[in-house]
Amino acid sequence: MIYNEKLSDNGLYLRTVLEEDCNQKYLNWLNDKKITEPLGTTHRNQTIETIKDFVNQMQQSENDYFFAIIYNNEHIGNIKLGPIDWDKKEGDISYFIGETQYWGRGLATKAVNLVTKFGFEELKLKTIKTQVFETNISSSKVLKKCGYEESGYSKIHKDMIMYIKKAG
Repeated sequence: MIYNEKLSDNGLYLRTVLEEDCNQKYLNWLNDKKITEPLGTTHRNQTIETIKDFVNQMQQSENDYFFAIIYNNEHIGNIKLGPIDWDKKEGDISYFIGETQYWGRGLATKAVNLVTKFGFEELKLKTIKTQVFETNISSSKVLKKCGYEESGYSKIHKDMIMYIKKAG
């Protein structure tokens, strides 16, 4: 879904990922194992066309919000809220910082906080959840800083920790 506003926090902001964001830099992120291995997305090689297809799919979706993470006017990663189950009023988040020089600076924490606030305040969701590989300690720290609580391990992927945050 396209969201026409910016979500911002002290020099970092989120805006809808656009087709013009589908460039060589973005492609390099998705084909870099250092970036994708902790996410579990190393199973396929990406192209500019597959990225554009995904971005267009997200823009057409009524159940997903797909944001570019912008810092110092540079696209440094992405964060997605969705799919959203509107009947249950719950959604999933996923995110990554592709520009590794920005790792460890608290930017993922800011992005997760912004999307979480958006989900609860703007979309009126009751629950937001995600899962991360237990080896992805950085992401687990981000989620805990943002108030997400461990809710167990995935039944499908035994090495993935599930996190949940409830509104209120």
